Amino acid sequence: MKTLVWNCRGVGGPLTIPQLKEMIYLHFPSIVFLSETKNKKTVMEKVKRQLKFDQCYVVEPVGKAGGLTLFWKEEVQVESITDGNFFIEVKIKDLEAKCEWWLVGVYASTDENIRKEQWRKIEEKKKDWGDLWILVGDFNDIRSGEEKWGGRVRAEGSYREFNRFIKENDLVDIAFEGKPWTWCNHWEGEGEVRERLDRCLGSVNWFQLFAKAVCIHQETEASDHSFLILDTIPNQRKTKRRFYFDQRWARNGESKGIIEAAWGKEQKGSRMFKVMRKIKECRMALLIWNRKLRMNSGMKMEQIKKKMQELKVSDGDGIRGQLVDMKLQLSKAYKEEELYWSQKARCRWLQEGDKNTAYFHASVMATRKKNKITALQRSNGEWCETEQEVTNEICSYYQQLLTTANPEQEQDVTQGVPNTISR
Repeated sequence: MKTLVWNCRGVGGPLTIPQLKEMIYLHFPSIVFLSETKNKKTVMEKVKRQLKFDQCYVVEPVGKAGGLTLFWKEEVQVESITDGNFFIEVKIKDLEAKCEWWLVGVYASTDENIRKEQWRKIEEKKKDWGDLWILVGDFNDIRSGEEKWGGRVRAEGSYREFNRFIKENDLVDIAFEGKPWTWCNHWEGEGEVRERLDRCLGSVNWFQLFAKAVCIHQETEASDHSFLILDTIPNQRKTKRRFYFDQRWARNGESKGIIEAAWGKEQKGSRMFKVMRKIKECRMALLIWNRKLRMNSGMKMEQIKKKMQELKVSDGDGIRGQLVDMKLQLSKAYKEEELYWSQKARCRWLQEGDKNTAYFHASVMATRKKNKITALQRSNGEWCETEQEVTNEICSYYQQLLTTANPEQEQDVTQGVPNTISR
């Protein structure tokens, strides 16, 4: 399960929603926790729809300060959810790990005295969370008294208090990937300060259960805080599917308007960058439109057949005319199915009028089986049989091949390269 954590410094910025969408598209998080949203529930409901999440829970800001929001997909089983003035706690039934654990999104105060009270509040609340829980968010701790903030040396006291809080509660700082800081004041010269204010802190039992969990630091231009991507099972990351233009779209009159609207959006930057952005906009617009249409000809065929069977056993008037119409729809669905599988099979040499769906389907299946590596022999003669073992062996082989310091077959390789400069 993946969770995106971010102090967005207000959702009203021009880059906030676009960069959120980009991160969601790249990492596929099931849960998103936002702090310092600075907006009420009505606005965050609109953001939920823009990000295409199913549920949200909002702690409204006090005036124009603060504000917390939790979004989640329908596949996440939320057992209970409550909040305080600086946190949202949610109990999750994790089907992958086959257990229940607590996710607590935190936005700590910048005031040291208030922050001490917040740590005490968490120490009281952890009795309700049991053994499996994790804190994520902006903790506003200070790592060193030697670093400057606006020309003033900051005191070490707050970090010592935070360090005490971690040790006394047996919390584990989840390993991170990326740059070691999550916040920067973006000042020029010596006035620039970088800190790791945003973290993921798990209980010992939670960390033992998710021993491979990682926290990715992802920089952004929309806020002075980086994104955190918490991945509890990083080996099971979803792979992004390659985009293919479905030929059936060209037969739908709406597709032209979708493409024109997406291509016509104003873009800023160099000419090549504008073209790349326009292509991306067209791709995303077509995918969203396709999901709305649910253009699955196979499913459509089954639905039409079912309706035809229901009409045949009914006693209503005008059944014959309805059946004729249904047959025309079924014929169109068959043609769409044939077109889809012919494109997948990449068989360009067949004439359009001489198609066979079963052949195309078998061709795709055969190609997939031929390209799939089911077993691989190691250098010691043993065989890799599972998918993970095959993946590890391939990575190990090419790592060794491309990083060797003493190549032995250099002459054999260069003999196959023709000489282009004779003198």
